[in-house]
Amino acid sequence: MLGPDYIEHFTDAAQGAMDEYTLRLVCIYAALIGSIDFEGDSAYSQAARKAALAAKDVQKAMNEEGRRAAREAAKAAAEAVAKSAEADLATLGTAMGALSKTMQWRLHNSARATAAGVQDVVSRDNLKMPANVQRAYLEVVAQAVARVNSGMAGYEQATREAVLKLARRGVSVVDYKSGAWAQADVAMRRHIRTQAVQAGSRNTLELLEETGHDLVQTSSHGGARESHAKWQGRVFSLSGKSKKYPPFYRETGYGSVDGLCGANCKHDFGIYVEGQQLRYERDPDGGDEKREERYQAEQKQRELERGIRAAKREATALEAAGLDNTKERLRLGKLQKRQREHIAAHPYLSRERTREAAVESKERIYPLATDKTWVREKFMPGKGAGTAADVSRRAVNGRAYHDKVASLPIPKRASEAVYAESRRILRDRDGTGYERMSVVSWKKGERVTDTFGHGLKSQACGLTAKQVEACRRTKGGVVLIHNHPMSSPPSWTDIRTVAENDWVRSSVVACHDGTIYEIKVNDRSVVQAYEELRELAKRECPNVGGDVIDQLATEMLYERNEEAKWFRLTKKK
Repeated sequence: MLGPDYIEHFTDAAQGAMDEYTLRLVCIYAALIGSIDFEGDSAYSQAARKAALAAKDVQKAMNEEGRRAAREAAKAAAEAVAKSAEADLATLGTAMGALSKTMQWRLHNSARATAAGVQDVVSRDNLKMPANVQRAYLEVVAQAVARVNSGMAGYEQATREAVLKLARRGVSVVDYKSGAWAQADVAMRRHIRTQAVQAGSRNTLELLEETGHDLVQTSSHGGARESHAKWQGRVFSLSGKSKKYPPFYRETGYGSVDGLCGANCKHDFGIYVEGQQLRYERDPDGGDEKREERYQAEQKQRELERGIRAAKREATALEAAGLDNTKERLRLGKLQKRQREHIAAHPYLSRERTREAAVESKERIYPLATDKTWVREKFMPGKGAGTAADVSRRAVNGRAYHDKVASLPIPKRASEAVYAESRRILRDRDGTGYERMSVVSWKKGERVTDTFGHGLKSQACGLTAKQVEACRRTKGGVVLIHNHPMSSPPSWTDIRTVAENDWVRSSVVACHDGTIYEIKVNDRSVVQAYEELRELAKRECPNVGGDVIDQLATEMLYERNEEAKWFRLTKKK
């Protein structure tokens, strides 16, 4: 017999692996959506070509996360069947060797056969999932193309809607038993649980026949549904001939969908020897009213868990597409707060974080607080890569770094977002000589776009034309954030970007040594001034290369700026 807590959680590792696999598939296609131009007659054919090019990434996901999910499913099933048999043998006080050879073979083979069957079904479905996601991808792209070309939606709105539709659909498969479509992780969880519990139950029945016992006890748990509460924690007669104990099949409905070991049932049964202490209470809640209260509280917890997973899926998919996920992270923060409050109000509940995790990845999705101004961020790892571009842990890990960013002359919401994005960039670029850029709204602090996923480009980072257009359309302007691996001051390119684009309100440089620079341009004639200084440097040093000329002109610009005040440079060391 398996306990209700074990039945509730023994599939967690397998479900986590399946979550990783399905979300990786969604993110592969979400990234494609973010790269499609929905305007024109060729948009849909472009999307189809991109889907074909994603085959290599899809195959890699199948070989890694997909296979791991199948292995974890098989492992969970085998361990559950073996544990059930061990519990029955312990109750009987019988060693495996005391059983007949046939019975020993059945018990050993049962775990192996159940595991093999589960792994086969999960592996078979894993092969079908990419086609299901690709079909959903093409459907949402077709809808987005139609909306953009009919003028019903702009590019950004259509892109965002398409990614969210794909994330909300998730990855569906045909449910193994009912034939209805279900989310892959849910269908797999049900299948493993059903196969393992039923295999364990069959072993229990065969052991009863082998040993000549007739009595069984059902398990019990708090918050059981009313129809199951009446028979939980009781002893029954398998044959129905006992005058002391009621008939097993008639009372429990074993074998039916709504009965013992049926759909969504956490109960099990095991051998009971007359005179032994009962392993489970009949009424662990202490009355119908308390049992109903607990049942409703658990259902509410499951509902909040589903909402948290959905918010994480949507936020992750939007990030993969290069889109702002602030709204989804805010929703995630609110849901997690409600979950904490719900569990605090019901002490018999406990936080089940494995059921809230849409994916276990290197990059977690962090919730935003409801005031949109504070982002929870990870600390930098304890050790660097040992390169000159390692981020200084001492400088960036701690409240001092946050306060340093908060003191910059930019609005509070924007400064909190700058802190979050600086840490995000530094984590990503730690130990490398490469740059990343992120852009946040000056007014609201919401992420507008970033260059994550653009590949590596030494000592430079830049936005695409579409990203520039998104920044240009942001009301109130934006703040640019990027890193300097060698912790150098802002370059002329950094200053010119602010001077030439009126939508850039401020630019922040996050150096790997913890230094922060903030640039604001007061006089756009600084561009002309730089060109004149560059010509002067060329005349004075006619035999040097362009890079040296640029460096000399920048040094001269910094010197002249002390009096001319073309730009303001704030340094926080």
